[in-house]
Amino acid sequence: EVDTQLQGIGSYQRELGTTLDLLERNVDELFAAQNHVHVGDADVEREKSYERALDVDMKLDQMSVALENVVSDLNAAQERVFASSGLGR
Repeated sequence: EVDTQLQGIGSYQRELGTTLDLLERNVDELFAAQNHVHVGDADVEREKSYERALDVDMKLDQMSVALENVVSDLNAAQERVFASSGLGR
């Protein structure tokens, strides 16, 4: 029983090793094919994209607050109109 499990584990490790070797070769080929692209360039672009996303998020938050204020002001104005005309809701 234990020997069978150990053989299964050994087989799994060999298969994993083969898969990792293949993956490593594929990554090496990918970098070789894109040798004109520097790893640092991708990091810079990723950082720029992140900064843009933060900026957009901040602007959307500001717009949301402004919209909430406009809706609140409109609701208050509507309440005043109803109250002054005696219509109520």
